[in-house]
Amino acid sequence: MLNEESVLLSDEFAAMDLDSNGSIDFEEMRQLIRLEYRDLFLDLDKDVDGYLVTTELSSFQSDFEPVVSEACEKALEMEDVKADARELRIVMAQLDENNDKKISLDEFLNNQNESMH
Repeated sequence: MLNEESVLLSDEFAAMDLDSNGSIDFEEMRQLIRLEYRDLFLDLDKDVDGYLVTTELSSFQSDFEPVVSEACEKALEMEDVKADARELRIVMAQLDENNDKKISLDEFLNNQNESMH
């Protein structure tokens, strides 16, 4: 088992070490993160039209909601609905560079690149 894990780890490292120099530098890590964001975008784009819209973002958000007690959920229900809608509008405003009410892959990646500087 240990040998299999070692081989797997070596393979993963080799895949990340794009220039094969035995180390992973900042640019290599940045490229890998960009690929991860691209994959996330493709996963979120449920209708495969090349854009993200609020319903796709909302669906993603609900998939990762924290588990809370039923009493707590009822107490916060109205507040959460308002916050969720507001948060989605904020995300759309931040990512939708051309204000066409949808987020392209380039817009999505541009925002992620800004967070990596």
